[in-house]
Amino acid sequence: MSFVDEKKLKAWLAAVEDRLRMSFAARCALRAMVALGKNLGDVNDAMVFKIFRANFSVAIASTSSASNSPILIANCRKAMLALDLQQLAFQPYCAVYSASHSLRTVIGEDAATSAWEAASWANSACNGHDLGQATVVDFAITNSLVLRRKSATNKSGIGTIEAQPGSEAAEYVQLDFDRPPADPPSLKFDGDPEYSEVAAMQDISGGPTWAPLWHSVHVPDLEQEWQNRLLGFLRNDPNCWAFWLEWYEAILKGRPLPWDLCFAIATQMTEADWDQEPRKVHDRILEIRAAWEAARRPDSVPDLEAEALSRHVRQLLKDPQMTALTAEGAAELLERAVAEYCNASHQNRLPEALSHLEGLPPIFRRIAHLVKAEGRAKTTEAKLRADIEALNTKVAALEADLKAARAKSVHGLFTQAMITAMGKTFGAAVVGGTGLAVCHFFGVSVSDLTLENLRGWLSEVEKATPAPVDPPESAHVIDA
Repeated sequence: MSFVDEKKLKAWLAAVEDRLRMSFAARCALRAMVALGKNLGDVNDAMVFKIFRANFSVAIASTSSASNSPILIANCRKAMLALDLQQLAFQPYCAVYSASHSLRTVIGEDAATSAWEAASWANSACNGHDLGQATVVDFAITNSLVLRRKSATNKSGIGTIEAQPGSEAAEYVQLDFDRPPADPPSLKFDGDPEYSEVAAMQDISGGPTWAPLWHSVHVPDLEQEWQNRLLGFLRNDPNCWAFWLEWYEAILKGRPLPWDLCFAIATQMTEADWDQEPRKVHDRILEIRAAWEAARRPDSVPDLEAEALSRHVRQLLKDPQMTALTAEGAAELLERAVAEYCNASHQNRLPEALSHLEGLPPIFRRIAHLVKAEGRAKTTEAKLRADIEALNTKVAALEADLKAARAKSVHGLFTQAMITAMGKTFGAAVVGGTGLAVCHFFGVSVSDLTLENLRGWLSEVEKATPAPVDPPESAHVIDA
């Protein structure tokens, strides 16, 4: 029996915990956003902004422990009311409707049906079909994944899952609504309202999880083309869209911006703020973000005083070749370390606490490219100053995350392979080289504070008790 049947999927959506239902709808609406890339000429800046605001609002509500907060609910209601249907082409029209219905799941307006509608409209946004023409293959584009422990079969309220020989590594059974496998596991839906895996929205440590938006599949070719157009549109005007670009790309990769930052933006923005033109809204968001970052900046990362930084930038530009070599060397050092770690640990990315480390090489590469290019001196100076400030912000975020991670136990979080790989790939050469590089561009001397939380956390992981080979019975993940 297919789980794409409307009646049975609605029954499942009615039975699950509110945040899971919200997250299902949010992810459907976020996928539908690729349709904006098909008809960008028919969608003005105001409409793009309203859709981003809508999906930003529901994504926060679906992952926040305060999802029933009156402020978040009011924000979602106002975001829904702000959506308007102008003379849009069919697929952007569907993306708007998907966003609208995802917001209704937060507001509580017939939440199960609204979640279904969010999926249906997203399906049409991605495929161009009328709502009644959806097929099982079409739903591969928009519906959710469920990854469950094989040993946990018969416990879920959604019924029995039987693994086929040769399906995913024996540890998990996958209900893959994204792209049905050639020999899919059979699914029997018994309508049992008890859904024992409501905790699936949490990882082992109890925090909210967010898998990559296209979790187990490649973005279909046509949707990838539309998505690239949308990303290009956002990149063309960073003064208006830089934050939204960063937020959207992070959602796509499964490495969202800190939820407490997003929560701060959602709760501190007034309706008068949201009602301004997109560029002014963007400026206000950056103000809130700057205050949030200043409040959590660790002592290990220096503030960059404007006048001193300008003098330092001019000094760096006196020897562009050496400046470029330093930046390129730091980028290569980190890129090689990340690749070696992933290969040795059999992982496809760094641990969450180190996620900001992956953001450093692109900044170093940008610096190298800038100082090697021939351009107007004042323009180059301004851009280099902005890149160094971006580097400082990224290092501050890395150190802040690691400071928070050090307040918790690292025992049992990583396999022995991961622990060994971190010890080998992030040793003295990589950590020391990275510390020297960032201090070089910040214009400060290396000290005991330099990357102290990175050094401390890696040391604690090296001594940590490894996780058991088999994850705990309660370790379920739902990509909804």
